[in-house]
Amino acid sequence: VPPYDCRMCHTPATDAAVEPFGLTPCAMCGAALVPSVLLATIEPPPNLPSVGAGRLIEARVCRAKKNAKGDVNATIVSEALPFLEFDLHRQLTHRLRIAGMNAAFG
Repeated sequence: VPPYDCRMCHTPATDAAVEPFGLTPCAMCGAALVPSVLLATIEPPPNLPSVGAGRLIEARVCRAKKNAKGDVNATIVSEALPFLEFDLHRQLTHRLRIAGMNAAFG
C-alpha cells in the first residue's frame, strides 16, 4: 500500500468519455483519470499528497433582488440560484487558475 491515497480524486470515467471533460491520467498512480480542477466541500484527507502551501481563495456574488413577498419572493430567489451557483463556480475556478492551483477543499 503506497503512503498516499489518490483514489478520492479519481473519476469513474472510461477512455471513451475523456474527450469532452479534459480528464488526464493521475500523476501519482497513473492508473485512473482525474479532472483538471477539483472542487470539494470536505477537508483534504491527511494522506493526499499536495505541492505547495494552501491559501484562502474567496469568491463573492451579489445580485439585486426585486422587492416581493411570500411565494413570489421564493420564486424569484429559486430562479436566481442556478445563475448564482454558476457565477461562483466560474469565479472559483478562475481564481484557482490565477493562483496556479488546481484544487479547492473545505
